[in-house]
Amino acid sequence: MKTIGEPIFSTEKFDVSTVWLRKRRRRNRSSNFKILLKYTRLYCEYSSLVGCRYLVESGRNWLERIVWIVIHATSLVFLIFIVLEVYKQYKTTPVLTVLETDHYPATLLHFPAVAICTINRISQQSAHEIANEVFNTNVSKLSLDEITGLFHEFGAMYDTDFNTNAERIKILQEMFTKAYGQFDVAQMMKRLTPKCSDILIKCKFSGRTRDCSKLFSFRKTQDGFCCTFNYAREQDDLPVQVSSIVLL
Repeated sequence: MKTIGEPIFSTEKFDVSTVWLRKRRRRNRSSNFKILLKYTRLYCEYSSLVGCRYLVESGRNWLERIVWIVIHATSLVFLIFIVLEVYKQYKTTPVLTVLETDHYPATLLHFPAVAICTINRISQQSAHEIANEVFNTNVSKLSLDEITGLFHEFGAMYDTDFNTNAERIKILQEMFTKAYGQFDVAQMMKRLTPKCSDILIKCKFSGRTRDCSKLFSFRKTQDGFCCTFNYAREQDDLPVQVSSIVLL
């Protein structure tokens, strides 16, 4: 039994630090909420959205504020619904670009020519193969690596800003002339360019999977040798026009 005047002690532990942390968290939450409320009010005051400033404008009664809140909430719900519907249509329906006009239907347009060209214009594997062929003919005293290094000069065939070395090009020309009997630049670039089978993995046309080698042809274009489809020109090389001058 407890006698009168006997001090009463609690057996529960009292952690002062826990109470202090709780009070600090409440103050932080209250401070963050006030900051959020402050910047939300500033946004509504200076926003160009219709009716947004009416939510915080002085002199407005609460009924009018509630009406504007309901209007904004309803608009947001409809906006989210429209965006979801558009996104669903985008995922299920492919995007089509049609050039059809009221004056000329797209059904009468000719299918355009398509050319797929690689960024890597010279295949390292093909360069090593040709370098081995030239090296095995013993037409040059250069090593295999030195012959392969000369192939960098072929970059001048594509890039006009390429720093070419006239002496190295002359060595290339003499070496290939001795090895193959002639130096055909077009045929050499055709051999060095990556083939269609190396760059095309899967082809679909008119909704069906097709053999890429039957759809695309490896032909010369203005960007070098590329994989072409529906290429109308009969010859890859344009005929050379020789003009004669008649002196009177």
